[in-house]
Amino acid sequence: MNDETEVKLRAALSERAGSVRVGDPNEGVARRITARRHRRHRRLVTSSAVIVVVAAAVAFGPVLATSRHDHKAAGKPTSSSTGATLAGPAHQPAVLASRLVRDTRPAVSPVALDALEQANANSAIDLYHQLAATPGNVFFSPYSITTAISMAAAGARGETRAQMLAVLHDTLPPARFHDATNALNLALLAPRTNPG
Repeated sequence: MNDETEVKLRAALSERAGSVRVGDPNEGVARRITARRHRRHRRLVTSSAVIVVVAAAVAFGPVLATSRHDHKAAGKPTSSSTGATLAGPAHQPAVLASRLVRDTRPAVSPVALDALEQANANSAIDLYHQLAATPGNVFFSPYSITTAISMAAAGARGETRAQMLAVLHDTLPPARFHDATNALNLALLAPRTNPG
């Protein structure tokens, strides 16, 4: 581009920029923008709540069913609403626990663990961009959210599972994904040592 063309182009852009009016939108437009943001925020909160409820159902459904069946067979009193054993006086809450033993030493390669950590980071960034679009402060726990979606994905099938794993940016095979998730959780729960 020669100097004369560049000067003409700059002049045209300056003239165009001078004619653009920048300012606050009128009241009706501002109201519609605010309403749209509130609707988007409500949808996000609702979908997050649904994911947490589904994750809880996936996690505790088998425990409740097993607990209810075992305690009825043993003749122990159970809560009619949860099927949990009523331990102690009626004012104490029932305690639910799984009989499954956790694998505290999952065989996970460093490559799989790195892939899961990168997937969690990508999911957190995606979620942050969604939340940051709404005005105001943003506070959320990416690890808690990815853990809840991972638990729900364990019980999902077909397109639903594929969509959940896409949100999680998962590229690992299912067995490796759950082992890597377990290993990451164990690493986060492990006691920290101070460097000497």
